[in-house]
Amino acid sequence: MKLGPAYFKNKKAEFISKFSYEEISEKHLVDGVNMFENTMVWRQNKQLKIYDRLCDHNGGRLISNQGKTVCPLHGWEFNPKSGSYLNVNCTKEPIYVGEVESGELLQVPIETKKRALENFNRNVDFEIRFLNHACLLFSLGGLKFATDPWIFGSAFSNGWWLQSPSPSDSIEELNSCDFIYVSHNHPDHLHIETLNKLRKDIPIVTANFKSGSTKGLLKGLNFKTVKPINFDEKWVSEEFSVALSLLKSGDFRDDSGLLIEIGKRTVLLTVDCNFLDFWRFPDKLDVLASSFAGGSSGFPLCFETLSELEKGRILTRNRRAIYTTNKIILQKTKPKVFLPYAGSFLERAERDRYIAEKNTKNSIQEYDELCRKLKVKLVDTKKNPVIKFENDKIRYLPYHGKFLQEDLPEVIISKDEKLINFDEKKIIDYLVNSNFQSNLDLVLLATDPTFKFTQAQFSVEFSQNSTPKVTSGPVYERRKGINFLQLKVRSTELAKIVTLGLPWEDLSIGFQCRIYREPDVYNSEFWHHFTNIYVSENVKRSARECNNCEVLNQRIY
Repeated sequence: MKLGPAYFKNKKAEFISKFSYEEISEKHLVDGVNMFENTMVWRQNKQLKIYDRLCDHNGGRLISNQGKTVCPLHGWEFNPKSGSYLNVNCTKEPIYVGEVESGELLQVPIETKKRALENFNRNVDFEIRFLNHACLLFSLGGLKFATDPWIFGSAFSNGWWLQSPSPSDSIEELNSCDFIYVSHNHPDHLHIETLNKLRKDIPIVTANFKSGSTKGLLKGLNFKTVKPINFDEKWVSEEFSVALSLLKSGDFRDDSGLLIEIGKRTVLLTVDCNFLDFWRFPDKLDVLASSFAGGSSGFPLCFETLSELEKGRILTRNRRAIYTTNKIILQKTKPKVFLPYAGSFLERAERDRYIAEKNTKNSIQEYDELCRKLKVKLVDTKKNPVIKFENDKIRYLPYHGKFLQEDLPEVIISKDEKLINFDEKKIIDYLVNSNFQSNLDLVLLATDPTFKFTQAQFSVEFSQNSTPKVTSGPVYERRKGINFLQLKVRSTELAKIVTLGLPWEDLSIGFQCRIYREPDVYNSEFWHHFTNIYVSENVKRSARECNNCEVLNQRIY
């Protein structure tokens, strides 16, 4: 693979394994759940299932609480008898399944894996420059690349806005890159308006997700070279002493992180991943760049099944979970530098004042005491957006240039309202052609910006092995025993999602909908399909009439 002046050779990712053992005595086991330091045991008479205690969502430790097995980070509940999580479609594989005899002492193997490094034998001087949010610019010798460019405008259907303006030379710098890494298809990472400003011959490196979610959107933006990389690969340039490894989010989502080896130094970008690479981090890490703020979800504020008291409690828990996860990773990796990023956004539109007031986030300064205790340098990207690695020294520098000027959110939202036409027939065709096959009843309400007045209602019966049945109008009968999902969506944002074939998570993460569901569980198959599979090119192929490209090209702010 050639990226600019560098030739990268593909090799299999390598790991270093270490084994330890945990002793479990039969006489200490009761029927039901048994918790040990690293494992949990489900016993029913002589039958055993033994699991590790890591939650498959974000690597927290599962605990027993009031008769339930839960993760304290985000409240995921696990059923050890079935091996499945109760509030999401996700399973955990047991370490051991079998019988136990009276008085037997079991030796349960615990395997720990770490990624092996190339161990290049020379130092390479390089620079990391923070442009905005998750966009970092790497410069080393004759090679230059950037990550996840979001430089101007909004993300998530006009729900997110950059906290501070980007440097005025950002687009010029991005266009001088040899390649761009895009971690996943969320618009604060795969930002259409920014990417439309880049030359189309820049190679885009992304993860080879099974759904093709990121690749499909990038191809739809007419980039000539999109290079999906597998998670079990490493791409190595001996000439530049650089190696790239894409790491999978440890949960069910389409998301990735990036491990960069530059000479004798190592940089890890966790992006937005949960339980990144199953925490198989290398022994040596110089820079950890990780999201830090929280508040990047429509849950709980957009959910009508929760009281204000419950929402406040969940927000506090989620914010603490982000901090705790970073604390665990910092303790595990002990990097020289911690670069908090991918959290520089605000809810600036007047229509989202409720979200802005309630959705409190962690600040960079909240990590100061933790980093001092761990002897890790904490970088404040507002003060020192440039980090230079020269010989054995690291320098932290400010930016003294100019910044971009942008329109106010209300001006940009008004432009969208004029460009995007709400067409009931187009929405019905979109839903019918979605090819989503699962038992779910959906009521879709297109509303005004306050969610109080309904402009149009669509009722959809999704079923196994049949085409979705869509009707419009207020009359609807729910099917018994079928999950029910009601979405109130701002009509302009719904029309935009349908017209452009954008991911539906743009609506939930961007606070553009209000959600009611029975039972109160995450309908993961629905959100995965309409976020990762039925997007961009797949929507264009299904639509009878499509002016996606025309509208998309006009939406450059």
